[in-house]
Parts: sequence; C-alpha cells; structure tokens
Amino acid sequence: MDGSSFHAFADEAPAWRIWQGDGLAENGMHLIELSRGDVSVTLLNTHLQAEYGELRYTDVRSNQIEQLHTVAQGVQPSTLVLAMGDLNARPDESLYEFVTDFWMDLTEESCRRCDCGTVLNSRRFGR
Repeated sequence: MDGSSFHAFADEAPAWRIWQGDGLAENGMHLIELSRGDVSVTLLNTHLQAEYGELRYTDVRSNQIEQLHTVAQGVQPSTLVLAMGDLNARPDESLYEFVTDFWMDLTEESCRRCDCGTVLNSRRFGR
C-alpha cells in the first residue's frame, strides 16, 4: 500500500438524531492508493448517508456524491479509480443517475442477469 487517508464528508445528518446513527458516525471515504510497477489504483471506500423513513436526506447524499467526485478528480489521470461501498442510491431516483453520469457501475450487468444485488433489484425496495 502506497498511501491511505480518510476524507470526512462536509455534509451529514444532524448528530442529535442519535437513533439514526449516521450523524454520530464520522462518515466519509477511505482513500487507499496502490501501485505496482507502472500500474496505479486508487480505491475509494465509502458509505453515503442512509434514508430513515420519510427523511430521505437527498441533499446530503447529493453533496456527499459531489465530494466523492471531487476527490476522484484529484487523482492522477493515469490512475484507475474504483469507488465502492454503500452509495444508498436506488435506480429509480435521480441520485443514481448522478452517480452513473460520473462512474461506471461494474455490477450492473451481473445484477440484471441474476436479478439480485443491493441496488438494481427494485423489488428489494418493495417497488
């Protein structure tokens, strides 16, 4: 491993909603830099703001996704960047498009083929 750093999200749920947990946690992204010879890879492991009942936190997640994009854009252009974790974005909402306008969903084909996965199977969300 060549480097590791944590980037806290600038926007998050309020800490006083202790029953939700997200506002108490220091959510952000863990950036891990790997290289071997001429090949470099940067991993961004993250967990974006979750929804809680009627509290969708769309603006918070949108800001977190934007921050994820900004960090990725700061990586050397010759480096492969992989974002992973729980993005809490359903395919039926605009935030999923915000994610896939910037990132390629490497699990999409597999999830569609097996009708499974954490994002692409809309039946999982009762829809």
